[in-house]
This record gives sequence, structure tokens and C-alpha cells, in this order.
Amino acid sequence: MNPVTLAELWLPIVLSAIAAFFASFVAWALLPHHKKDWQSTGAAEDDLLRTVKAAALRPGQYVFPHIHDPKDKQACEKMKDSGMGALTVFDGPPNMGRNMALSVVANILICTLVAYVASIALPRGARYLDVFQLVGAAALLGYWTGGIHHGIWFGRPVRNFLTDFADAIAYTLLTAGIFGWLWPDAQGALPVVP
Repeated sequence: MNPVTLAELWLPIVLSAIAAFFASFVAWALLPHHKKDWQSTGAAEDDLLRTVKAAALRPGQYVFPHIHDPKDKQACEKMKDSGMGALTVFDGPPNMGRNMALSVVANILICTLVAYVASIALPRGARYLDVFQLVGAAALLGYWTGGIHHGIWFGRPVRNFLTDFADAIAYTLLTAGIFGWLWPDAQGALPVVP
């Protein structure tokens, strides 16, 4: 048996990562389905900004009320009376170049792990559909499931899970298609143009 090495999969790794990045751009910048992911605080925005500034919070994640001891009845009453929330404070405006580069790196990491799984599970010359199915399942795990637990525990709306799932399906289909197309000696794939 002549197994597929990870080094042989560098092209589908890179092309899939870049394709997912551009699909992400389309999803977030051009399509309407993420427009309602974030809600405005409305008329309370100015007061909220003044409060955050006055608190001199450093960049990080905060929860309120912050309950150090679940047996502290007074702290628990605060939560019952006013509810609770989470706040992320950034260090200034987003650095788009840095964030885009890190997104590509994250996609390359996902695609490299997908390639690793596929190289162990699939033989050289595997059928396109077999590659597509296995790579698709692994890619969906990488592109979508990372935020599920965070969302469950920290109140992320179901709608946001669904929009992320739609995005992940697009990234998955691109990744699975590219791997199936470029799998070494793949059967039934379109020929690679020299």
C-alpha cells in the first residue's frame, strides 16, 4: 500500500483554507444573514459607554453580576433582580489585517487536521465521493462545532448558531470538493489542469 502523506496534501490544504476565507468574507460582508447577529443597546448606548469608560476595564471578558461564591445570597439576589450579562472589551478598533491573517491561519490549521485524518483513513486513488464524504464530516467538525459549548453556557441566541451552521456548510462543501478534486490519483474527479 502506498499511503497518502500529509505533504502531498499541501495544495488542497492551502486552497481550501483560502476558499473558506473568501466564503467567510462573502457571508459576513455581502450576504444579509449575519446583519442581526449583534443587537444595539439603543438609547442606553451613551450611558453604557460612559459606564465602561469610568470603570476603566482592561480588554477582556466580563460577566455581571460576578458571583465569587454561589452561597453568597446577596450576590445571587443581584442576579435574580437584574438578570446577568457578559461584556467583551476590546483594545481599540479591530485590526482588520491581523484578524484576517489569523482567520486564514485558523483555516489552514483546520484543513491540516482534516488532511491528517483523511490521509490516515483514505487510500491513494480513493473515489471522489469517498474523499468528499470523509473530508466533509471532518471539516464540518472544525468549522462549526468550536463555538457550541461557549454558546450553550454563555447565552448565544439559537439564530446565531444557525447562521454559523449555514456558513460552516459552505466552507465544508468547498473544502470537501477541493480535497476530492486534488486527492492523489483520485478516481472520478475532474482532472487537474497543468
